[in-house]
Amino acid sequence: QAPNAEFLQSEGAAVMLPNSEIDRLADTVLSLLADDARLAQMRAAATSLARPDAARDLARILIEVAA
Repeated sequence: QAPNAEFLQSEGAAVMLPNSEIDRLADTVLSLLADDARLAQMRAAATSLARPDAARDLARILIEVAA
């Protein structure tokens, strides 16, 4: 999970809190909810990373390789 979260954070699509900082979770969420510009930027970053056809593409590759 950590490598995925780190990647999303590095791309601007997420905020990652280490387990040792879980006490900051509520403040972090409230801060994000109050920052429309930041949420829009994070939404755009997440959208740019989306691969909605990834499972189908992977299945096709596996079928081709297996044939």
